[in-house]
Amino acid sequence: MMRQTTSDQELELLDSILEHMIPASEDGRMPGAGSVGFWTYVESKGEASWICSGLALLLEAASAEFGLPFSQLSMVGRTEFIAAQRRKQFRFFSRLTHQVIECYYQDARVLRAIGLETRPPFPDGFRALDGDLSLLEPVFIRGKIYRG
Repeated sequence: MMRQTTSDQELELLDSILEHMIPASEDGRMPGAGSVGFWTYVESKGEASWICSGLALLLEAASAEFGLPFSQLSMVGRTEFIAAQRRKQFRFFSRLTHQVIECYYQDARVLRAIGLETRPPFPDGFRALDGDLSLLEPVFIRGKIYRG
C-alpha cells in the first residue's frame, strides 16, 4: 500500500530533483520546476502517493550510500546522487518527469515566457482554416480497411 503523507526531507529532495530537471533561467524569465506549485498539482491529481513512496526510497538510498541524510549532502553531492538515481530508478523518474512537464507547461509564467496566452484553448478556441474536403474523397471511396 502506498503512503499518502510526505515529510520535510521528502519535499526537500523533491525540490532538488525539480530544480535539477528544469532550473530557472539565469535571466529570471523562465521559472524553475520547483517554483510552479508541483506538489499541489500532484496532490490535486491524486498522484502524490507513488511520489511519496519513491522519494522515501531515494532518501534511504542516499543514507545508505553516503551515511548522511540527503539534506546534509553538498550541492555537488546532491546533483551526482540524483543523476545516478535517474539511471537506477528509471521508471520512477520517467513517470515523475512526465508529471513535471505536464505541470510546468500549465504555469502562467511559463506560458507567457514562451509567447502563449495564459488561457485555456476553449471557449475562445483556435480557428481552423477551411480546407478542401474533396481531397478526402479517395479515403471515403476506399471504404473500411480495418477489422470491425
